[in-house]
Amino acid sequence: MNRYSDEELEFIQVNVKNPEKVLVQMFNETFEQKINVGILGNLKSKLGVKSGLTGGRFEKGHVPATKGLKWDEFMSKKGQANSRKTTFKKGNVPANARPLGSERMDLNGYLMIKVAEPNKFVLKHKWLWEQHFGVIPSGYILTFLDGNPLNCELSNLKLISKSQNLILNRKKLRFKNSELNQSAIEVARVIESCNRRRNEKRT
Repeated sequence: MNRYSDEELEFIQVNVKNPEKVLVQMFNETFEQKINVGILGNLKSKLGVKSGLTGGRFEKGHVPATKGLKWDEFMSKKGQANSRKTTFKKGNVPANARPLGSERMDLNGYLMIKVAEPNKFVLKHKWLWEQHFGVIPSGYILTFLDGNPLNCELSNLKLISKSQNLILNRKKLRFKNSELNQSAIEVARVIESCNRRRNEKRT
């Protein structure tokens, strides 16, 4: 555990209530580390901290480790009485902080881009689209024409309705070819129109 700094260990203690996968991602992004859930579990065990989570929720009667303790009292209890000297000061920007425009990948394989401080990341393809064409209307989503979610070029993005997206998925009209996907979207549009007219006649 000596390989981890006071800031890193403190970060785990302060954010331990988060689900382990989320905390691992937060930790790795903040300190540019590459720990996994197993390593995080070992660190939590050695630090003597628990999330208090059962199935994603706090156990009944869970009492936060910091309840009733001042900062110095709590950190002294953990054997880190001098941690104040190494904590981030208000307004301080860590040396490893990512600049605006930095990119990372989310858990679903989509690119995220940093658009504001201190650490605001948004979906890159959606952000780029809205910079050029405005807010995406309710009931619509963006799809990648070549099937590659890492290709965020505007020419690779297509605005489709959620019902068209459902049709594409149900009919298995997803391809790794832009021209085929363009044609599939047109087919989905025709089916959507037919379904709408059929429903209007019923009402």
